[in-house]
Amino acid sequence: MSRASRHGVPRRTRARRGAVAAKALASAVTLIAILAVFLAMVVTVPLPGLVDGSPVRQAHTVAVSQTTLQSVCPARMQLADTGSYGDSAYRVSEGDVTGQVRFSAFGSLYDATISGIDGGQEQKTADVDTTQSAKAFIHTAGAGKSSLLDTTRVLESSAGSGSASSMASWATKGDLRGVAAAECVTPQLTQSLLLPSTQTGWTQQLVISNPTDKATAVSIAAWGTKDDKPIALSTDSKVTVQARGESVVNLSAAAPSQDGLFVTLSSETTQVTAVARIVHMDGLVDRGSDFSVPVDVPAKTLVLAGISGGTDVNVFGFSETSGRITIEWMTKSGVRQAKTMDLTANRVRSLDLGKAPADATAVRIRAGMDTYATAMCTDKGLDQSDFSLVSSRRPQRSSAIAVPDGTTMAFALANTSDRKTTVTLTGYGKDGDQEGQKEITLDAGRAVSVPMTDVVKNGVAAVRLDDADAAVAWGGTVGVNAVSKAKVKGVASIGAVSLMPVKTMIRSGQARDIVH
Repeated sequence: MSRASRHGVPRRTRARRGAVAAKALASAVTLIAILAVFLAMVVTVPLPGLVDGSPVRQAHTVAVSQTTLQSVCPARMQLADTGSYGDSAYRVSEGDVTGQVRFSAFGSLYDATISGIDGGQEQKTADVDTTQSAKAFIHTAGAGKSSLLDTTRVLESSAGSGSASSMASWATKGDLRGVAAAECVTPQLTQSLLLPSTQTGWTQQLVISNPTDKATAVSIAAWGTKDDKPIALSTDSKVTVQARGESVVNLSAAAPSQDGLFVTLSSETTQVTAVARIVHMDGLVDRGSDFSVPVDVPAKTLVLAGISGGTDVNVFGFSETSGRITIEWMTKSGVRQAKTMDLTANRVRSLDLGKAPADATAVRIRAGMDTYATAMCTDKGLDQSDFSLVSSRRPQRSSAIAVPDGTTMAFALANTSDRKTTVTLTGYGKDGDQEGQKEITLDAGRAVSVPMTDVVKNGVAAVRLDDADAAVAWGGTVGVNAVSKAKVKGVASIGAVSLMPVKTMIRSGQARDIVH
């Protein structure tokens, strides 16, 4: 027997078995390596830049400026119900009510379009080179029973570029005698209004306008003077506003018997505007009418510029935090304390300040918490009265007021800072040409009234204020000669509109996943 067969297994067979075992071991090692790599790919975060479609390594923040500006100008003042009932001597009447809207734009204007809220009757304005400081865009239109939409496009978003529009409504006969006015409103997703009484004799129509091509649902919440709980509205708390349409909510019916009302609106889909038409009747005696526009953001210091000296003034306050506020008159001779009042969180408070000093043009409110405030100035008469609503506006480096055709105006300027400051008023005529300029220096805490004829002798269509210190809050008190000649009480105010850039910060960062 040979040595190869000594143990019963040929040498060649043993060699083949060894080769097979070696191959099996190599395959097992390879499989384990593949599984290890696969597991590492699953549980390990890829290195930056190795992920397909991943952005840059570092996060970036970019400022995006708004170059298309819109505002909605309310329809002229209207009565909620003009039906003919009973004896003709006791029927309500809108009388000879007239409305005017003035549109203005400044800075690097590309174009401007005026239309109805439904997009109809569109007027594409003529090209105007407003890049020169001596020129502004001015457009005049009548205010009818529907709101108007102003769309302004600017070439660049910079200080002094933007639009400011306003409207005024007046009558010498009927139940709307007096003057009502307001600046036009910028669409927003959320906004709030601080309103006067909803007691018997007061009518408040909330007009919600949707200038976009998409319908939206708007939720409404309200707080009153009785307690700090939200009011259970008698009407629907959610309103659908059609695309390029409007909806009207009767707040007097929805939240009756309150001495003041704070209303918030939240739109689900698109930006909308809200303006309240407010009419006060005492039996058959008309006690005035005015528009209420959304209030500014709450703050610990508020200045309401546009108070009419000699009128009876009520202040409405609202805060989400309880605390005390101090109310002061701002006059050309300095600050005078008026009154203090305590605010309970989420409860509207109304305070009668009595008659404003003859030289008072603004009210300042100091608080230990963020606060909203509105002032109501009433010019009382025996057989007819009128009132105006004044909201707070923050000082801006550049802002403007459009003066509706057929009205006169005095500009109320209040220095909110603790040092002397100087501002420049620039007036523009109906053709947009710069017609006059006036420099005004104000000591700390001083407020003055500047007639528009001090800026432009022959009438002014718009006024821009430039304030390097951003220290002066201002507004305009409105009058109408036809109303004064008819011996009718008439008082109204228009707030300044910012011409500062509207910017949004967009932050981009690195994604950790693959984009398919």
